[in-house]
Amino acid sequence: MTEYKDKGNNAFKNKDYTTALGFYTEAVNAEPSNHVHYSNRSLCFFNLNKFQEALEDAEHCVRLNSKWGKGYQRKGQAQFKLSKIWDAFVSYSYGNLLDPTNENIKVELKDIFSNVSNKFKSSLTSLMTNPSVQKLMKDPSSLADLMNPTPEKIFEKGKSSPEFLDVISLVLETDRSIIEKDIDHYFIIKVQNESPDKKENESQHDKRIKDKLTKGEEAFHKANDFFVFEQYEEALSQYDLAISSEHTNIHYLLNRAACYLKLGDDVLALEDCNYAIKKGLNSPRIYFLKTLAYLSMKKQDFAQEANKEGLRLFPGDEKLLKQKESL
Repeated sequence: MTEYKDKGNNAFKNKDYTTALGFYTEAVNAEPSNHVHYSNRSLCFFNLNKFQEALEDAEHCVRLNSKWGKGYQRKGQAQFKLSKIWDAFVSYSYGNLLDPTNENIKVELKDIFSNVSNKFKSSLTSLMTNPSVQKLMKDPSSLADLMNPTPEKIFEKGKSSPEFLDVISLVLETDRSIIEKDIDHYFIIKVQNESPDKKENESQHDKRIKDKLTKGEEAFHKANDFFVFEQYEEALSQYDLAISSEHTNIHYLLNRAACYLKLGDDVLALEDCNYAIKKGLNSPRIYFLKTLAYLSMKKQDFAQEANKEGLRLFPGDEKLLKQKESL
């Protein structure tokens, strides 16, 4: 349900992962066929260091929608923490194929590359007596692919070189037959993803989505995604675009104010809050953010006044009441 999802997202943004988990579970129970809910809960489990639970939800997400790149990203995140390096490499590679514009997948995939490369470098010396390794040593390009892995290099070489498969299996401690199946699946996804019909359908789908969203709304959604992943500079840029595109939508100001706070720009955060009040926005979140800004500026008296004014207008607001206790 959208209500549970939104409440979960708000709690997640505030790093209240236990509360977020409860709301995401409510969303899962209300809509058990919605893959996004499992993805959200998987990330929440991940931030609670419950990596097995995170993996189980990610796997369920992928079962519900095997064409969604972010589901494989969630799998890869949990698998990496569970030291399932080959599995993580595969999951991120699938995710990158399905969602090539997802910068988060690309960044996290680089960490996997580094880990795989380090394992090869540290293991090859001890495996020098292995016949497959000895044969591979005669091929400089194969060694270079092992030391600087990418999905294209690993899967292409693994498809054509039995020795390459043997070495991967030894170094990453993964059954060779599993690696072969994963490589076959990679190329199936690749072919399907490059299908002209698929591209045309996706293009039409993307156009329909964009037609429903204004430029400001599209930027606002992108900003919120950046914010959740703590990419505050990128989020701020998108909030600026959303506000400049739809300057009459004063709700955007509060999200930008929260972003300013994360970046340490307390004065600008206050300006957005005060401008929202001036334009008639009536929300307890304004006073919550104003209080945080004053606290960050070490203006305790102003912080207490902001919180007090918020509780005067919204006497039952839980966040303001909780905030008051810490003042």
